[in-house]
Amino acid sequence: MSRSPIFSSIASILFGVSLSLAGCGSSAGTPAGGSGATNGGASGGASGGTSGDGSGGAVTASGGAGGGVAETDAAVDHPATTDASVDKVVGPNDAPTACTATAAAGQPRRPFPQHSGYPGCATCIHPTVAQATMDADVGHYYDVWKTLIKKFTAGAVNGENYIAAGAAGNIFGWPANVKQVSQSEGHGYAMLITALMAGHDPNAKTVFDSLNRVRKAFPSSSDPRLMSWVVPGNGDPTIKAQPPATDGDMDMGYSLLIAYDQWGDEATNHYLVDAKSVIAGMEDKFITTGSGQFFPRLNIGDPTHLGSVAPESKPDLTRPSDYMVDHMLAFAAITGHAAWSDVAAGSVAILKQVRNADTGLVPDFVVDNPPVGSKTGTGDEGPCYDCFGYNSCRVPWRQAVAVVQFGYAGSLDVDNKMATWARTKYNDTPSAMKASFPTTGDDSNAGGSDPSFTSPMVAAGVTDASHQTWLDRGWTYMKGTNGGDYYGGSITLLSMLAVSGNWWIPTGTTGACSP
Repeated sequence: MSRSPIFSSIASILFGVSLSLAGCGSSAGTPAGGSGATNGGASGGASGGTSGDGSGGAVTASGGAGGGVAETDAAVDHPATTDASVDKVVGPNDAPTACTATAAAGQPRRPFPQHSGYPGCATCIHPTVAQATMDADVGHYYDVWKTLIKKFTAGAVNGENYIAAGAAGNIFGWPANVKQVSQSEGHGYAMLITALMAGHDPNAKTVFDSLNRVRKAFPSSSDPRLMSWVVPGNGDPTIKAQPPATDGDMDMGYSLLIAYDQWGDEATNHYLVDAKSVIAGMEDKFITTGSGQFFPRLNIGDPTHLGSVAPESKPDLTRPSDYMVDHMLAFAAITGHAAWSDVAAGSVAILKQVRNADTGLVPDFVVDNPPVGSKTGTGDEGPCYDCFGYNSCRVPWRQAVAVVQFGYAGSLDVDNKMATWARTKYNDTPSAMKASFPTTGDDSNAGGSDPSFTSPMVAAGVTDASHQTWLDRGWTYMKGTNGGDYYGGSITLLSMLAVSGNWWIPTGTTGACSP
């Protein structure tokens, strides 16, 4: 396996934050370097912390308490062999499938399953499940999830695809009879999943292209390069545009990079041009600058919610579930803009600052400098804004992708602490985990089991060998959940793609197949 162009680009762009592309090591995760935002967050309802620095950089392979060595559990079937070209340890489950750089027009160059493994983390663990079984599980789950993809039956986008995600939040200026049918958050999930599942799904490109047309048909009120956080069911693009949501556009920009690697087709669909347009729009609108280690940071997309609502009324509102470090690093490499690597470092610094000292859990919304959990957030998303709720439940999965793809040390530190708490709290039984509770971990008044909480926490289990039972039982849990449920199903499928080694880094080079 050869080093991808994106790795060389990232190494040079991120030199200032000491990101080396070595394999992961210490289980302690020692850092090398010390939306319609109001509505674009989670679809669900429903802290003290330790200080931290930027935490950029890969984890050094130095061992450490509880792990930090190459996997040796024979039951997992990963006899380690060194691949010096990428400074990592690989096993049979990491062997990539053949890249079809000269695929026929419209056919995927990186068809599912890819078996990209964990290129950033040599000591991260896999479920004790055969790779072929995991691939089949993901394929089956996707087939159920795809029932969420519907077609508009009216308006200028009649016949085009959307994901039946619904939407909850304040919408301004729409006639009373116009109902919301989807949102940019879900649109981003759908575009990302569809691009990664090409090959399993022979119609993936057709669906993706339709979703991309819908994305462009409903531009946001603050920037036409970004998508309105909510989509009307009547398919009428002349309905009053709404603000963007950071998470949706982050996933859509990233998915367009995946599509460019996957299909090329720049002459017809302009995937790379579209991706760079979205990334530029986000760089202009979503990044809040400031001084110190907690800046730059992402805002939540909606320009009317740059701070929290009264009575708290604090500045620099941000949402930890938007901290897609892997996306940021890909954007930095493809654009050459260090702003994105700086945002990655600031994001992880915030996570470490606001997490509960005992549980590692982070709140749904964060404000101020130094950052703290917000008590009032946007005022329209739920009863507890500084809880581990329906936004921050996604943090463990988002950081797991940064760990397995890039070996980002701060992300490993964040995930390992949360996974350690979860497996202890729930006795290595993922199905026992509850939903939406204070960051202290007191779930006495929490909701029942919910895959939008449990599946991301399962994904966090890849970070250390001590989590093997949690991860194994978690795989069984994930594949048994309902893929046809929009929020939990989408998050679970994305977690399964990461854990099974079938997530891969876009390079921005059509036909590129490394890593």
